[in-house]
Amino acid sequence: MTAAAGESIERIFSTGQLTVEIWGVFRASCSICLPAISLRERLVTWWLSLHSDAQRCHVVSILPSFICWHIWKARNKAIFEGVKLTREEICHGILRDISAAVEIKFHHRIVAQTFDRFFERLSQPLPVHRVQLVKWQATGRGILSLNTDGCSKGNPGMSGGGGILRDSNGQVLVAFSVYLGVNTSLRAEALALLMGFRVCFQQGFVQVRVQTDSLVLVGILQRRFQCPWLIRREDHVRVYHQLCSLPQLARG
Repeated sequence: MTAAAGESIERIFSTGQLTVEIWGVFRASCSICLPAISLRERLVTWWLSLHSDAQRCHVVSILPSFICWHIWKARNKAIFEGVKLTREEICHGILRDISAAVEIKFHHRIVAQTFDRFFERLSQPLPVHRVQLVKWQATGRGILSLNTDGCSKGNPGMSGGGGILRDSNGQVLVAFSVYLGVNTSLRAEALALLMGFRVCFQQGFVQVRVQTDSLVLVGILQRRFQCPWLIRREDHVRVYHQLCSLPQLARG
């Protein structure tokens, strides 16, 4: 887009050849039947366009502002920097800003390479996010709590684990993380727990209450499930299931 002698607002934002092409790219996707008319008529037509979907309605209402803004930036870039942007570059900038606006308003990120695809995905149901509060609960007085977690990328795959030992007041006594090599998720959970035991015993902590997010591992330790490996029973250790993993170091 370049400046021309005798340019006007109408030519810049509505009737110029490149401008008409840019409006056409978005007009077709938004189902707006409109010939090349004045800027005022063009804006009113867009703003009065009706869409049943809230996200689509919002996009159509703000799109003219983004189109005009990027057309104006392209015009100034051509005049003051001597850089002529193509239609595709201008449209990509508009799509990028529209995507950001939708994400801010609806907390919904849509990844698309073209506006056609972006506008199509607007009609798809929004993902449902369920939030559940999870917090650490203190154990009885004088009882230590060991939270461990292990994970595997690939199952089997590269794995790691970690844990935190707290006293009954929630004070952290020991924390650790460890790389566990290639393992399954269950084995990583078990190895993280084993490492937690070793750390506790090395520090002189024997009476501990274990919390882990693996129901399978808890079932194995409580002798409710069969175990594929030999796990020695420790009578001075009590094992409980916890809803989610606490030591995020194991997620690395």
